[in-house]
Amino acid sequence: MARLFSLLLFAIFAAALRDLNLLEAAGLPLVIAISLVFPRLAARPFNRVEAAARWLGRRPTLAIFGAGAVVIIIRLMLLPWFAVPFPIITDEYSHLLLADTLAHGRLTNPPHPMWQHFETIHVIFHPTYNSMYLPGQAFFLAAGKLIVGSPWAGVLLSTGLMTSAIFWTLCAWFPNRWALLGSVLAGLRWGIHSYWVNSYWGGAVPAFAGALILGASMRLYKQPRARHALVLGVGCFLVATSRPFEGFVVILPCFVLLLAGFIRSPSAVRSLILRRTILPVAAVGLLSGLWIAYYCWRVTGDPFRLPYQVNQEMYGWPMTLPFFHPMPVSHRHAEMAGYYRWEAEEHQKLVHPLKYADRNLLDIVTLWSFYAGPILSVFLLFAIRGRAWRRAGLLFCVVLLALGVASIEQSRYPHYIAPAAAAAVGLTVYGIRVFIARDSRSRAWRVAMVRWSLVWLVMVVLARSSVLADLAARSGRSGYISWCCSREGSTLRKEAAEELSKIPGKHLVIVRYGPAHHWMDEWVHNDADIDASKVVWARDLGTADNLALIRYFHDRTVWLATPEEPPVLRSYIERPTQAVAAER
Repeated sequence: MARLFSLLLFAIFAAALRDLNLLEAAGLPLVIAISLVFPRLAARPFNRVEAAARWLGRRPTLAIFGAGAVVIIIRLMLLPWFAVPFPIITDEYSHLLLADTLAHGRLTNPPHPMWQHFETIHVIFHPTYNSMYLPGQAFFLAAGKLIVGSPWAGVLLSTGLMTSAIFWTLCAWFPNRWALLGSVLAGLRWGIHSYWVNSYWGGAVPAFAGALILGASMRLYKQPRARHALVLGVGCFLVATSRPFEGFVVILPCFVLLLAGFIRSPSAVRSLILRRTILPVAAVGLLSGLWIAYYCWRVTGDPFRLPYQVNQEMYGWPMTLPFFHPMPVSHRHAEMAGYYRWEAEEHQKLVHPLKYADRNLLDIVTLWSFYAGPILSVFLLFAIRGRAWRRAGLLFCVVLLALGVASIEQSRYPHYIAPAAAAAVGLTVYGIRVFIARDSRSRAWRVAMVRWSLVWLVMVVLARSSVLADLAARSGRSGYISWCCSREGSTLRKEAAEELSKIPGKHLVIVRYGPAHHWMDEWVHNDADIDASKVVWARDLGTADNLALIRYFHDRTVWLATPEEPPVLRSYIERPTQAVAAER
């Protein structure tokens, strides 16, 4: 019996390698049972923890720094088991390209004469060579690269800032100790094992920006101050350069709230609002708009033309919104054409939602898993029953608008609606408060329910950090470890890059894909300064074009990479310079 029980526990832990919600759901009945049967169990330790939270809440500056620092320290402590992540998704390489560009002191790069060999997903090559994304995420990646030498340091910094900003934001709605609970929930779900901190894809930056916008707006509504107006402006700039479309759902209700406050105020207060809110926000907004226009001018040659639009014209994607239709474009490479077909198929699912109801339901489950999960959903239900639209109306409005925007987007990854993350946490905290205050006669078990729920969430993180760390290491695969899921990716390119980094000299790797190759496993990614890179990755375009490329990179050792055919890395031409001479 004991052996059977052990095997059952191991099976639950193994399943949680892919979905932490399984562990969370498994503990929910236990949490309810303990709370109902033993409501005063471990009351003294809990009281001490809550007393410490009250003490820290009375020192908000310390709490702000502590909320972010703790998340960063915990993730750094896990590095022996969960190493610095390497990029897998094409979006990550695109952000890293822009970060490398910024780290070199440039906004963009000149087009490369051999650019056809370097074409890859989410990168434009004309009129300049750059990412198709705006630089919000890249700002932090570049900062990490410049300060510490690793772009991931910027990811870690943005995650800490997100957690701190969520605490600061929630202080505008709740007592500080309750805001601290919100930052703890955010740190547990997104700051340790989430793909927001374990990839370069993004999430923490727009969540940080959204938190700044929400917190500053509520403070300005209560009392206009120039410093909060500046914070609002900075938040708007960051969200405009990271998730501009989804960020609008945070900005819009906040500005409506501030406008309503301005209209209802007496004339004397209006002049104060004008000086301390409207003018500072307008100044930061104007500077932000001018900078973004200048950035677009440098990258695309037109201040009103986004790199995103150039990518659509060149390659036909993204088709994110219903009014983006498939464009008639031609592709030189099978992998690029494969990605275009995938985008077109996904777009059909968007414009025919009833036909693909199963896919839409799966997306809803993914967002629910990431932002709520089984245990916190209990408290979110009480937020709705507690009439959150009245007492926490701005938070409720932002979450509803974010879900509405997600419903009309082609892809619905959790980081797309990250600007609303702080609002989601705020509604959860509000629901917890309503749950506890619902019935004074049952307060003891309700308090116990909240306490043991938090304990179980901590245990889920500990289980993922200890028992499953060995399983992750032995699996031979790397994934985006998220609260909701794990995205596996091949390590072959990483291993090939590490092998080449140990060989003296410069290298040119010509990548030849097999017929069964999937477009997502892209190997052709390069740095901002291609010619100065130690390793250059290029597409196989046939013997004649390859020889022209070898002629251009005449001082490099040439390799052939075949991801589907071992050995993955082999010599392309033993003496490339002699081969070029013979070809002449």
